[in-house]
Amino acid sequence: MIRKIKEEEQKDLLAIAHKTGIFPEGEVEELLGSTLSGYFSGELEERHHILAIEDEVSRKAVGWSYFAPSFHAEGVWDIWWIGIDSSVQQKGYGSKLLLHIEKMLKEQAVRLIIIETSSMETLAKARKFYPKLGYQQCGIIPNFYAVGDDKVIFAKNI
Repeated sequence: MIRKIKEEEQKDLLAIAHKTGIFPEGEVEELLGSTLSGYFSGELEERHHILAIEDEVSRKAVGWSYFAPSFHAEGVWDIWWIGIDSSVQQKGYGSKLLLHIEKMLKEQAVRLIIIETSSMETLAKARKFYPKLGYQQCGIIPNFYAVGDDKVIFAKNI
């Protein structure tokens, strides 16, 4: 089941992000924690969405995504975060969540989805995952996040 996140599961959602191993120490709370806080406090604009996907047996959130309209172009949305608990990766949860988001955005007349990621080895699976769902790698900005850590940009017309 895919649904809006619940305020009481913030700690569990951040734990999923920690388990990915892709964020330096403290960055999960700084980036994702502040996003979750802003979402529940109403600081984020109404069109910002955070969805969770539940495990079919335990009914616990095993993944989540944060996405919002781009401030730079009409009909374009950015998926800022999509993460699936490492214990259930490769079981289709990421695909189900991303396809659900695409369907939701298509109904809102969104024309383009952008996903940015890092060139770090820890994100190699993500860079292989997006093209499987029709996303095209359309750009690399060298040394964006740090020296040797490029920004890799994927896009999909929907």
